[in-house]
Amino acid sequence: MVLTAHPLQRIGAFALAAIQAEEPVDAPHPADLTPVGFDRAVELMIEDACLAADYGRRGKDSFWLKSSGAFFPNSKMNHRPTLGKRPRAENDERIRAWRTMPEPADWPAAPCVLCGRNAVGFYGKVDVPLVDAAGYCNSTPRGHGGLALCWPCVCCFHALPYGARLTGGPSTAVHSWDEEFLAWATLEQADTTCREITGEKKPDPSGRYQHERTALLAIRRYEQPMRAGVELMVFSNDNRGPSLGMYGLEEPLAEWLRSTLREPVFRRAWRSLIAAYEVPPVQGNRRLARDAFHRPLRIFLTAADRLAGGRGLRAVTRFDRPLADLTLSFLREVMDVNQADVDQVERLAREVAAEISQEDSAGALMGFRVACRSVVALQKWLEKKAVLRALRPSSTARRDPLLNTAQFRLLFDPDGQGWLYRRLLLIAVLGALHELGWTPQDADDELAEIEAEKIDDVPLAAEDEAFLGGVSE
Repeated sequence: MVLTAHPLQRIGAFALAAIQAEEPVDAPHPADLTPVGFDRAVELMIEDACLAADYGRRGKDSFWLKSSGAFFPNSKMNHRPTLGKRPRAENDERIRAWRTMPEPADWPAAPCVLCGRNAVGFYGKVDVPLVDAAGYCNSTPRGHGGLALCWPCVCCFHALPYGARLTGGPSTAVHSWDEEFLAWATLEQADTTCREITGEKKPDPSGRYQHERTALLAIRRYEQPMRAGVELMVFSNDNRGPSLGMYGLEEPLAEWLRSTLREPVFRRAWRSLIAAYEVPPVQGNRRLARDAFHRPLRIFLTAADRLAGGRGLRAVTRFDRPLADLTLSFLREVMDVNQADVDQVERLAREVAAEISQEDSAGALMGFRVACRSVVALQKWLEKKAVLRALRPSSTARRDPLLNTAQFRLLFDPDGQGWLYRRLLLIAVLGALHELGWTPQDADDELAEIEAEKIDDVPLAAEDEAFLGGVSE
C-alpha cells in the first residue's frame, strides 16, 4: 500500500495494517503489509460488516451498525429498510459483492486520483467520505461516477473507521505529517475501536470537548519528540448531516504539551494549571484540550491568572514558582518570545519589587496591581517611581534607573506584544517579592491567616489525575 496526501486515506492505511495483526500495536507499516495480510484485513472487515447487518436484520442494537452510517451511508451493511426483508445469507452475499474488487475487465481506463495506480472503479459517498470544510453535500455531481480509486485505496477508506474514535455521530480522527506519530496514534486507537466494533468492549461515554481530548491524550502518551503538528478531524459522512471540522495544533505547542507533561520537574506546575482549568462539571484536561486546538493563547492567560489571582498578599506568599517556570517555557517554546526580552522584563520586575519592598504598607503592592489593569495607569506609576528614584539622595538611592528605553518599548509599544509583557511583569514582580520575603508591617493579621492555611496538593478530579499520570483508559 502507498501513503498518499489524503489524510483520511493515510489513517485508513495504518488501520488496515492494524486489523490483520494479532495485536494492533504490533502491526507493520502499510508499505510492508503482505498480500496475505491485506486479504486477511479485508476478510475481517467483511465479517464485521456481515455481523452488524445481521443485528439490523433481527432488529437488535449494534454499535458498529449505528456508527457505520457516518462512513458508508445507505450501504449494503446498514440500509435498515431492506436488511430485514432478506435472509442473512443474501445480505452476506450482497456485502461481499460490495467489498470485493471488481474484475479487471470492468476497470476504467483511468489512474487512481490518490496514488496513480490503475483505478478499479469510480467510488462515491457509500465508500469514501466526500464532505469538506465548507459543508458541501457528500455526493457527486449529476452524471459523475465519483473518485477513480485503486483497490488498496478503496480498502483504506473501508478501514478508516477502525482508526477513528466512533460515537454513532461525528467521528474523531487524529492525523499528522509526522509519520511515526500517525502510526502510533492510529494503532493505539485501532486497538480500542476494533474491540468496540466486534462487541468485546463497550464504547466509553463521551463528554464535553471529547474530540479535542482524544487528540490531546494521543499527544500526552506519545513517547518520542513531535516532528510535525497534529490535525484533529471531526467528520460525518451521514446523509442527514455531512460535516467536516479540521483543527490544527502546530508542532511547537504539540511538543511543549508532550514534553512538559512528561517532565517530573513540571508535575506540580501542571497540577496547578489543570486545577485552574477545572470548572465542575467539566474536568480541567478537557478545557485544556479545547484551548490547545482552538485558542492556545488562553493557556498562557489561564496560567497568568492563576499566578496573579491570589487576593491580598496571597499572590506573594503563596507564589507558585513551578507554574511560573512552566509559563515561561510556554512563552519561549510556543510563542517564540525572545529570552532577551524576558530578561529585560524580569530585570525591571526586580527593580519594581525593590521599590515596593521599601514601603511598610501592603497598599504599595495593591497600588501596583491596580495600575497593571490599565496601560495608562501603569505608565504613570512607573514614571512616578522613576522620577522619585532619580530625585533621592545618592547616598541612599540605587544608582540604576528604574527602567530603560528597551523595557519601556516592550511594555507600551502599540505595534508589539505589550499586553503580554505587562502580564509577565506583574507575575515577575510577585515572584521577586516572594524571593525577597517581603512582609509589610500593617498586614500581620493577614499574613498570620495565610501562614495558618494548609499547603496541600490541589485536589483534582479522578479523570484529571489519570491524565497527569498518563494512565490509559
